[in-house]
Amino acid sequence: MKEVVLKTHYRIKNRNISQGIHVVELVNKPKLLSSLDFEYENPQHPKLKEFRKKYKLDEVIKDCGSEFEKMLKLENWVSKQWNWHLLKPEDDMVEWDALKILRPDENGKVTGGYCLHYAIVCMQALQSFGFQARIVNANHSVWGGHELTEVWSNEFGKWILMDPNFDTYFADRETGIPLNMLELHHIFLDEYYPDEAIDRDNWSRKEFVKRVESKGVPQSIVCIIGGGAQGGTLLEYEWWKPAVELFPYCGGYGFLSTGYFRMLPRSNFLSKPFPIPVNHGRSVHWGWTGYYNWYDKQTPRAQEYTQFTNRPNDLYWNLNEVDFSAEMKDRDKLLITWTTNSPNFDRYELNINGTVKTLKNNHYLLNLVPGRNYLKIQVVDKMNNKGPESILDVIYSPPKQ
Repeated sequence: MKEVVLKTHYRIKNRNISQGIHVVELVNKPKLLSSLDFEYENPQHPKLKEFRKKYKLDEVIKDCGSEFEKMLKLENWVSKQWNWHLLKPEDDMVEWDALKILRPDENGKVTGGYCLHYAIVCMQALQSFGFQARIVNANHSVWGGHELTEVWSNEFGKWILMDPNFDTYFADRETGIPLNMLELHHIFLDEYYPDEAIDRDNWSRKEFVKRVESKGVPQSIVCIIGGGAQGGTLLEYEWWKPAVELFPYCGGYGFLSTGYFRMLPRSNFLSKPFPIPVNHGRSVHWGWTGYYNWYDKQTPRAQEYTQFTNRPNDLYWNLNEVDFSAEMKDRDKLLITWTTNSPNFDRYELNINGTVKTLKNNHYLLNLVPGRNYLKIQVVDKMNNKGPESILDVIYSPPKQ
């Protein structure tokens, strides 16, 4: 036996967890951990501060209300900085550094670049505000692929995919919730390869075009286009329709590349410039052995890689969420203990019946009062970003003496 799969679920069978206590609302965020190591960038790195100040990124998001709106404004700003072009290898950047990618040459022209350059600048723009972002890349065949940015959204409680090259993101058509690479991967397979594996090494672009044209626009997702790409001239494009022409470098439109995908195991390219992937994404195979690669029955392990996973948590763990438990310590006291995975952690913020407390530790003894007892717990990071709320709302009826 090569693996064991455990599937569990729970339900509250009896909301009266103890005599006199009735649970009205319970919102908990189970801690999801990856078995793979990941190195985060320090959002207070001097170069991120310089980047944010030099390019006046605070002005870019000054009128934004929500966290997600800030992310979209930053993506839009990145997409407008230059028009896509494939640099010569000798002109490519040596370090993954937004300041160097944006640095103009003697003619005032911005250095970068192709999709990877957009992804790096977008990642570091997001990091400068404390948003945890990373680089992912994907390819449907050995000929060409795409580099993109994923960012953890406290607002949606998940990783979401952003494509600054085209100033787009993809969302569930019914709910409007942004999607990530793994979700798009499954949709891609359901749409175009529902009952078979992708033979990536013997891939036919013409055959793929026929599949896409026969299906038409995928109905389960929508592509939201910001209009910032190509210097502000790209207002829409056929994100679901590949070009028929065959040429050596034929990168994808995000969704159309999500057959095979992988993640870089770190995002700290300013704190730790090297090592970096071979060829900066130029290789048609994306063949650097350091990636964490996703595989499944329809996209089997590719021979040039060494590190694989088919466990969603390995690539899609959660951040800044509070996983808590409650234990009766006396007839009118609840011991609340919690844990979190927050790489830039500063403090916990507790709202207890309208009174806000801040704590560094991971427990609190709640003295119950007759009637409603409302507890909300959030992580606050060092950039003052708040994580999703975990909630315990109970009614306490003191036992008769």
